[in-house]
Amino acid sequence: MSRPSARAAAAALAVWAAPFASCKQIDLSDQPREETLQPSRYFEDGQSARTPVPGTVPRGALRLDEHLYDGVVAGEPAETFPFEIERSDLDRGRERYEALCAPCHGYVGEGDGMVVQRGFPRPPSLLGTEVRALRPGDIYVTIARGAGAMPSYSTQTEPEDRWRIVAYVEALQRSQFAGEQDVPEEVWARLVRGDDAEE
Repeated sequence: MSRPSARAAAAALAVWAAPFASCKQIDLSDQPREETLQPSRYFEDGQSARTPVPGTVPRGALRLDEHLYDGVVAGEPAETFPFEIERSDLDRGRERYEALCAPCHGYVGEGDGMVVQRGFPRPPSLLGTEVRALRPGDIYVTIARGAGAMPSYSTQTEPEDRWRIVAYVEALQRSQFAGEQDVPEEVWARLVRGDDAEE
């Protein structure tokens, strides 16, 4: 039996590969589409980016836990946190507070941040009686939605980080108004003895 010519072999290979070459078009992986933020001639507003259709929820955005995502329980601002606050949460809350909140509220929360020193309206002190009386959910909602001159920080923070900021704000408040009853007994005993270093 003679060997097929190079031309015949190439033709056979082309016939064999043709179905595989068309698969990419068949599964629509190479379909015409608009790139991110590319103008569109199809929509009247000229934008290719579209808002979700009313009544639909984007994948991964179903948020049924009102306590976590909205800061409310039974329609009222939450009086508790939706998860247990650990030291790592306070550390993260401090980092987010110092990056996002301290420019206005100051590092201690007195409302004397750098932008205030440059002429921006002074926000309420986080250490004031009214703010200290707020529930955790009240502060969460303020971060998420904004209030007065303060804008919403919902695009800059994830829900969990908002709660961590709230926890850090409460820690700031407590640090400024702590009394003897807030000092653990072993620490108080060490202070009384005048020990400088932890045992």
